[in-house]
Amino acid sequence: MASPEIHAKCGASNAYRYLACTASPTFEAQFPASTSIYAEEGTLAHSICELFVKTHSDADTMAKELRSLQQHKLYQPEMLTCAKIYCDWIMEKALGYTNPPAIMTEQQVDFSDVVPEGFGTCDCVMIGDDALNIFDYKHGKKGVRVDAVGNPQMRLYALGALAKYRPFVRRHHQKSAHDHHPASNQCRSVRG
Repeated sequence: MASPEIHAKCGASNAYRYLACTASPTFEAQFPASTSIYAEEGTLAHSICELFVKTHSDADTMAKELRSLQQHKLYQPEMLTCAKIYCDWIMEKALGYTNPPAIMTEQQVDFSDVVPEGFGTCDCVMIGDDALNIFDYKHGKKGVRVDAVGNPQMRLYALGALAKYRPFVRRHHQKSAHDHHPASNQCRSVRG
């Protein structure tokens, strides 16, 4: 499910730090890896979102797999609401295609050609009609606004996804990135 165990030294999700301070990856390497209750909650919310997208047309499978996620100590019922909004948003985008697009969740992408050892995991990639769309779910409730426009994380995901799926997307066709933050009722998109 969501959030791989391996994290890049210069991953997409911490790009805002190392772009502001190039020494930060080296400095951070001296500290042991750690997590927080917020990160764990976000990981669980991402897992629920991934499940909704993967099983949106199979209610039995969704219900079966959802039961185990609902047993997690950090589970909150609002995660289901957010996951449904996120999944509905992705499916609505899919309806805009001439033919049903390929929808892939938790796709590891490599952007090491622009950031040494750089890789990350796109929450969702949609390809069809010569278009590439990447989606990033934000669960945080602290009111921190994340915008798809100028977002270094989304830019790196887009570069990695474009490299990975280049045979399926023509050079001059549409590429879009979307941030979705249901907890604050925000959806942001940018085309490139």
